[in-house]
Amino acid sequence: MSGDKTSPLKSILARQPIIDRGGKVQAYELLFRDLNDFNHARVSSDVMATSTFLINTMSHLGAHNVLGPYPGFININEELIDMGVLESLEPKKFVLEILETSTINDQTLAKLTA
Repeated sequence: MSGDKTSPLKSILARQPIIDRGGKVQAYELLFRDLNDFNHARVSSDVMATSTFLINTMSHLGAHNVLGPYPGFININEELIDMGVLESLEPKKFVLEILETSTINDQTLAKLTA
């Protein structure tokens, strides 16, 4: 076991419910949490560790087992879009939340709309 705090062995997947006015779950925001600091999202490279962990989790557990019938929201940045890491996610099952600190250019936008 390494001391890397973004290692899946020291990380957990958190689901934050997104509810409507009546309190009914409509979706989940998927979050990465470091077991060494559970109350804060600590990552080494913006959302890289979070999204990589979530994508790996989705491939092992499956979106249906994590989300049930609901969509999942994931915070991403332009690096993840450019790397093509998000291609393994089911487009109808996930909503990508592009961070306000991201810089989106024409090539990045083209990857999102392809």
